Amino acid sequence: MSSDGFKIAISGLIWTMRLWPVVAVGTASTILRHRLRNPAAFFVLGSLICYGAASIVDRIFTLRRLDVIVATPRDDLPEIAVASGFGLVLLGMLLSAGPIWWLWRLMHRTPETGASGI
Repeated sequence: MSSDGFKIAISGLIWTMRLWPVVAVGTASTILRHRLRNPAAFFVLGSLICYGAASIVDRIFTLRRLDVIVATPRDDLPEIAVASGFGLVLLGMLLSAGPIWWLWRLMHRTPETGASGI
């Protein structure tokens, strides 16, 4: 990977890590806004859940990533760093799905009464 390609990939990784919670939860709250009692609260709490899950994943796998990076030949280092970063983003997304679903169940309205679903 060239130096410019690596810089672009790292920049994309950084922006992905920063924006995926806002984009994912914002899209869900926009699509489901008529079913939610408070879409803004869902957006804020859901984003915090996603950022928290991403932080936990990052903390848990930082040491493992360092072991892999130290054992990697120098030529493959950029590819390994970018791939492991995107893998952590994906794992954070997967671990956020359960709490986000729970939050949605907690905040959605039933069609008949308009009350909470739980």
